[in-house]
Amino acid sequence: MNIFKNKKDHKRFMYLHPLILSIMFDMQYWCEERNIPFKITSSVSTEKEDEKLKRVSSSHRTGRAFDMSVLGWDKKRINEFRTVFNNKYNHIAAISGFTGQPTLIVHHNSGHGDHFHVQIHSKYSKEIKLAQQNLPPKE
Repeated sequence: MNIFKNKKDHKRFMYLHPLILSIMFDMQYWCEERNIPFKITSSVSTEKEDEKLKRVSSSHRTGRAFDMSVLGWDKKRINEFRTVFNNKYNHIAAISGFTGQPTLIVHHNSGHGDHFHVQIHSKYSKEIKLAQQNLPPKE
């Protein structure tokens, strides 16, 4: 089963922080147990890619965030998922710039479809030099 929207994100996800990877796999298992679609739409990005997408944080560039589609999910499952995982990982969640509270999952549409932005705290940031590692361009 391919859980990635494209090859770029499949090849780059290995640069995510181990904590966010563990959360990703926990979420995948939760979805599979309930027969809910699980698709990663974005993982590690470059500054240029973030600028093009008008992202407001460095969370994708620093290996502490990924996006996942909620296409095919009903509102009840979306709310259940957010509650389960925000509670479970509250202790390592990023601090919301809007509320000032720990928030693992932001459910929004930034112009590229309804999705979850899953993020851990900035203290887990790491410098990732994608261009120097000859990683594939966006496909």
